[in-house]
Amino acid sequence: MLFTNPIYLSETTTLKFRAEKEGMTPSLIITEIYWFPLYVNSIAELKQQQPGTGAVFSLTNEVLVTFSQDFRGQKYIRDNTSAIMIDDYEGIINTSYQIGDGITGLQGNLFSYEGMYQFVPIEDPGQASSSGNQISPILITINDFIYDFETYQAELVTIQDLRFTNPVGNFVAGEVYELTNETNSIYFRCTFYDSDYIGTTIPDQYFHLSGILTQRLEGRFITARSLSDFMPTTSEKDFVENQNHLLIRNYPNPFNPNTTISFNLITDEYVIISIYNIKGQKIKSLIEGDFKKGVHHIIWEGKDNQEKNVSSGVYYYQLNTRNFSLVKKMMLIK
Repeated sequence: MLFTNPIYLSETTTLKFRAEKEGMTPSLIITEIYWFPLYVNSIAELKQQQPGTGAVFSLTNEVLVTFSQDFRGQKYIRDNTSAIMIDDYEGIINTSYQIGDGITGLQGNLFSYEGMYQFVPIEDPGQASSSGNQISPILITINDFIYDFETYQAELVTIQDLRFTNPVGNFVAGEVYELTNETNSIYFRCTFYDSDYIGTTIPDQYFHLSGILTQRLEGRFITARSLSDFMPTTSEKDFVENQNHLLIRNYPNPFNPNTTISFNLITDEYVIISIYNIKGQKIKSLIEGDFKKGVHHIIWEGKDNQEKNVSSGVYYYQLNTRNFSLVKKMMLIK
């Protein structure tokens, strides 16, 4: 068909065309898709649509980034209704987004892969529409994970009082590890290959775990975004007994850039915690003062008494009270 006038479209249409001129070889055939998106007001409404139809959806509301990784340009986003993963395997989105950034004007196709909803963008929505938004995990139980997983798929959540069933070795990208609360079990998968805990020691203690819920044919998983998503708990099983006081291991260990040292006091005490280098030289007076009976958490940010960042290596922290002293080892890796 020869077109000499404008073509008016009212629905998504694929046009194939070429230019011709008498006496000349026709041009290559050009294909262009003209999209008429379907507007949805929330992620929950988006996930109610039929995936895999080729329809283009436009999210009219702002969504917030809860995690982003280089692999396939994947980003996890949420609003106040639900969450979904952006799978940008073609690199359509060139804008760099940080956790807490808002994105407005997302357009793309909806797919489902191995039970996991995926939003595949067709254009870059541009600069963040807001930044620095507070991203707080949703607190769920291990039973919520087991029996109501679809509600929280792709969401950032926290599950309390978990530990690894077999805490041996280091985290390996792509590997799966069993978690338990002594009653039920779920699974942790190292889905985020550039996370700072890959290659570090699997913790042998109880913790509150924050992470993203993902799904594949082989199962349903929670994956931490970084070391900071592991928060040590005060379970008695994690204490090292010595006389009348208990000292919890620091976590994470190895760490970068900071680690939390937790200790429990049977009575009110005057407490000193100091940091020493491998030569036995005191480099940091972390705390010194009166503390009430109970559990306390102190953060060391890897700095010395002059507030300068210390180098990678092995360090020791020593807890002293009037009648008690204990030393533990930790490692800073940069």
